[in-house]
Amino acid sequence: MAMSFQELKSLHSFPRLQVIQFTENGFLLDSCHTLFDLSGHQDHSLFDVLPFTKRYAHIYKHLTEGNLKRFDGIKLEYDGNQYVLNISFTKKNNQVACIIEDVSKYQQQKESALELNLNGQEINEHLLEEIEESRKIQKIRQDHFSKIAHDIKLPLTEIVGTTHLLRLQVDEAKCKDYLDALSNAARNLDAMLNDLIVFSKSSDKEFRLSARPFSVEKVIQSAAKSYEYKSSKKGIPIIIQLDNKIPTKVIGDSMRLWQIVCNLLDNALKFTPKGQVNIGVLPLAQNEERCSLEFKVMDTGIGIPQESQKIIFETYSQVHGESFKQKGYGIGLSIVKQLIEIQGGTIDLQSKLGKGSTFTFVLEYPIESSVQVQ
Repeated sequence: MAMSFQELKSLHSFPRLQVIQFTENGFLLDSCHTLFDLSGHQDHSLFDVLPFTKRYAHIYKHLTEGNLKRFDGIKLEYDGNQYVLNISFTKKNNQVACIIEDVSKYQQQKESALELNLNGQEINEHLLEEIEESRKIQKIRQDHFSKIAHDIKLPLTEIVGTTHLLRLQVDEAKCKDYLDALSNAARNLDAMLNDLIVFSKSSDKEFRLSARPFSVEKVIQSAAKSYEYKSSKKGIPIIIQLDNKIPTKVIGDSMRLWQIVCNLLDNALKFTPKGQVNIGVLPLAQNEERCSLEFKVMDTGIGIPQESQKIIFETYSQVHGESFKQKGYGIGLSIVKQLIEIQGGTIDLQSKLGKGSTFTFVLEYPIESSVQVQ
């Protein structure tokens, strides 16, 4: 059962803690302040008084009665001060309570203790136990991810083998194209599962990039083929527009480009109820040795609110919330951003509600003219 606001106010006796009561739309009702002075702000919007709370609006608006959403270790700067906060939201009688705990001092003590330990001095025994417990939890998660990846690889191996055998029995060119797309998707999925296994065990958590000659056109076509069934089922055509000045072959990681485009296509189709999705590629700069390519994935979907566009690339962010019928874990776009940045590229978003979204990313590749495309 959810605590009433009066019961939550009793927590005010704890140091460095604040309880705020407001409506689902951010209308400030009451507050016990020890961290942020909210006196004189009665009947104001919580978003105006504490702007950082707006980033959580899509979460607490969908809280069920008695449910609790908690966020730990949130770093922010407010009124010239640096804070590390634990923030929780709970709902009762169509009103929301926000419990904010300032753990900045504890965080500093923890970091200082770690620094002392590195210098060979004493460290708090409780902190050592906490670090060890954290390592155990991390090890369990790593093993869990690794086992899942291995389990998925078993049927995937059969898919790859069966696809190869089926292709040997097919003569029609269009059928072979579909089988090639299926085979390519299966091989890329296998490579990503291998990455997941390595990623879950590595300490630096870095993706490995390959550098091989490949055709940008073929990668884009393959990604579009992978989503042809989904697009035809929704009646949303995928239109490819490639500039004829794009080099025939470039050197880079074709699987990563395929992964980026697939994630963006999946996102576009998920949030486009009608219209179309366009993929465009054109060279921004090019000489005999290198080229800078601009990729665009454009949709005519529901769009992204302006206030949510800054967090869209954060892990586990779900801009449209749990009420939207197409659910996910909110990691696709964060992976896209990471894959682009490790290749030295950039990504930009332009979106209007009800009009659609355009994701634009730029990658630079060496041009290959002598090695056969794989």
